[in-house]
Amino acid sequence: MHLFDEMAATIGEAERVSLKWQGKGTGWMPFNLFDFGGLLLECYTWAPNKRLLEIGCGPGPNLMLARAMGWDACGIEINEAMAQAARETGLDVLTRDAFEFTGYDAYGAIWFNRAERDDRRKETLLEQKVLSEMADGAVLICANLEKPPPSSWWIISDQWDDLRRGAWAKPTKPGATPAG
Repeated sequence: MHLFDEMAATIGEAERVSLKWQGKGTGWMPFNLFDFGGLLLECYTWAPNKRLLEIGCGPGPNLMLARAMGWDACGIEINEAMAQAARETGLDVLTRDAFEFTGYDAYGAIWFNRAERDDRRKETLLEQKVLSEMADGAVLICANLEKPPPSSWWIISDQWDDLRRGAWAKPTKPGATPAG
């Protein structure tokens, strides 16, 4: 099987998983796989390691795509049924509350998209927690952020003006040059 065929099969499976959970009253909403894949491609060389954590991964369609693209991808999901569904497809997913999770510093990249979509205050607090606990040099990949990371972070991809999304690398130390 050629790489294109493998990616097409992965995208098809990820779409099927996504459709199965849409509108089930869980609050989970899928993110466009092609937009997600584009962000991952932009960040690949920047990440200090290829471990990607998705916060609020749902049943795992983004993780499927990330793995097919070469990331060691895993997720945390507060909804046990969705976490279990992701695990049943072979994904590494923990049932965890993002506020109680420890270990953000172990990942070269962290992705989330409105993990606390119903509570802006909690969303802002989660963003602050993740940014402060990420390892130096790690990449933040997000959509629908309440505000962008500090201006000291290196911009990898910034679509802030219209979509409030992008990717940023946390500086390693003052005056350091980015990894990418």
